[in-house]
Formats: sequence, structure tokens, C-alpha cells
Amino acid sequence: MFPEKIAKSHLVKLHRMLEDIARASKDLEALRVAYQRIADQCEHEPHGVAGTAVASAVLGQPQASRCAEIVVAHSALKLDIDAALMRGTDGKRVCALLERLDALEDERDALDAELRSTEQSLVMRRPFVVEDPP
Repeated sequence: MFPEKIAKSHLVKLHRMLEDIARASKDLEALRVAYQRIADQCEHEPHGVAGTAVASAVLGQPQASRCAEIVVAHSALKLDIDAALMRGTDGKRVCALLERLDALEDERDALDAELRSTEQSLVMRRPFVVEDPP
């Protein structure tokens, strides 16, 4: 079923990468939804949230779009991994595929950290309502 031109260690790495891609795609979809929720909340505010670097886009919109782009990049990487599994590959190609996956995972981690930071800043911006004592 698998070509003889592929070492067992390469097979293991490629299959592990496919598992990582599946897991990361689910994480990215959750991140995209969270960022879209933030964008929906901030949509009524002109030019995003005051005091942030977002000038022309609604806060959360660019990040949600980037999450979707990374999912597409995962799909392309998955196709390349599947092709390597079908046709065989060498160590250099496996390393190149792994580097692409690592770069995408680094971006996902950065988006995740940015989400937590953004959520904290949004909580801090909410007006504090003090009720009069009865």
C-alpha cells in the first residue's frame, strides 16, 4: 500500500503531522469563531476599539480572516503530505513539510495569545456599573 521509497521514521512523522493538522484545524475554527464574536461586538464602534492599532478594520475581523487562511494552508499541506505518503519521499522533503507545519502552528499560537490579550482588554474597557444601595 505504501511505496517502498519511504522510511518507517518518515511514515511516522507524516502520520503525526496529519494528526496535528486535524487537531490544529479544529483549534483554528474555534479561534476564528471567537475572533468573529469579538468583531461582532465591536462592529458598532468606529474603526475598531479606541486605543488599539486597528485603524481601518473592526477588531477581530483580520484575525478571523487569518484563521481561515491558515485552515486553507493546512489543507494544502495535508495534500502535500498525502502525496508524499502515496509516492514516497526523502528526509529533506519531510523536514520541509514539518517546517511548514511548524510555521503555521507558530502563527496559530500567536493568534491564540492575542485572543486572550484582546479578551482581557475588552473586559477592562467595559463600563463598571455601580448600583445604588437599597
